[in-house]
Amino acid sequence: RVREAISSVVLVEQRDRFTQEALGISSGFVISDEYILTAGHSIDVESAVYEIVTHDCKRHSAYRVALGVGRGDIDIGVLKTTREATRAVRPLSLGSVNTMHIGDTVYAVGIPLGVAKTAINGKIKSLAAFSDFEGASMFPHIQASTPIRVGNSGGPLLNESGTVIGIAVFAERKIILEAHKVPETYRVEPNDGYFVP
Repeated sequence: RVREAISSVVLVEQRDRFTQEALGISSGFVISDEYILTAGHSIDVESAVYEIVTHDCKRHSAYRVALGVGRGDIDIGVLKTTREATRAVRPLSLGSVNTMHIGDTVYAVGIPLGVAKTAINGKIKSLAAFSDFEGASMFPHIQASTPIRVGNSGGPLLNESGTVIGIAVFAERKIILEAHKVPETYRVEPNDGYFVP
């Protein structure tokens, strides 16, 4: 089932609307006809235009329809593309992290560096929420031993049935932890992937 899910993952390219300068790449995945779910930080530039590249290497235009869908500031976003882009692809099913446990096997699927699709397996290491260490919860996350790289953001985290239980958002917490002055002893392995459930 994980192998079948790989064809539902797309490359998202972001360009400046006026200069056509490349602004970044990320991954995303088909959730229904014409709709792609991805990481919000990958599509948060107001002046950007988007193109997706599907499993058959065809390019399709897309536009942003939502950021932080249904959850306030959570790092997710939705793109809308053409029906042709999603016609031959099976949309991925969205599941719940509530069925998962620490130690369960998961697969991070994405297109690191925009080069080729990868599916890296690992184990869930944590199901928690980032905190500002003053008691305020920032957002829930899944920490897994599945390294993610530039371009993986927005890709799905799958359980063994091929169901999406999370979305890749970043590879290490260093930036957030430094911003909140968290001591070095609380930091985590830089190779872990972090996912929004």
